[in-house]
Amino acid sequence: MTLHKRLVKVDATDPKQVAQARAIIRLLYNVNSRAYVRKNVRFRELETVFAYCWRGTHLTDDDAGRDCLYIAACHIWHMARKCGADAAIEEWARLWAPWCGPAELAALIERVAANPQTWTADELADELGYILPFSVRQALGLTTIGSFDVNKRGREQRRERTTRTTAPSGGDGTVQSRGQNGSPRTPQVATSLG
Repeated sequence: MTLHKRLVKVDATDPKQVAQARAIIRLLYNVNSRAYVRKNVRFRELETVFAYCWRGTHLTDDDAGRDCLYIAACHIWHMARKCGADAAIEEWARLWAPWCGPAELAALIERVAANPQTWTADELADELGYILPFSVRQALGLTTIGSFDVNKRGREQRRERTTRTTAPSGGDGTVQSRGQNGSPRTPQVATSLG
C-alpha cells in the first residue's frame, strides 16, 4: 500500500492491503467517535506546541527533538493502530523530522509498537518539560495538554476564580448586579423629591 497526501494506491489482490484501506476509510468517515476526535485535538495541540517551541515544522536533530518525535509517534500509534500506524508514523516523521534516517525510524517504530505510551494532560506536560509553562499553554489555547508549573487542581481553582469574578449577564446583554448572597438585587427606582 502506497500512501500519498490523500491518495492511497492499494493492490486489490492483497487482502491485507484492502482491509487496511477499508479500515482507514471507516476511520475517516467515523465522525461519531468522540474518543478519536479528542485524540485528534490532542495531536493538533501537540503539533502546535512543537511548532511554537521549535519555531516551525521541523524538530531539532538532538535529544529534545528525538523525545518530541517519540511522543508524537506514540500518539500517532494510538490514533492509527487499526489502519497502519507504521506508515502514519513514517509520513509524520518525514515531514517533521527529515533528519531521522530509516534505521533510526525503524527502531523508533519498533519501540513504540512494543510499548505505546499514553499520558494524562499533566504527565504530558511533565514529559515535554520546561517548554510548556502555564502562560504559554494559555497563549496557545491548549485544552488537552497541561503545564509543568500549574497542575490540574491549580487550573481548576483558577477557572473557579475566573467564573466567580465575572458577573452573569441578563438576557438583554446588561450585567445584573448581585447581592452578598449571590441573588439578584431588586432594582432601586430613583424618585425626585421636589
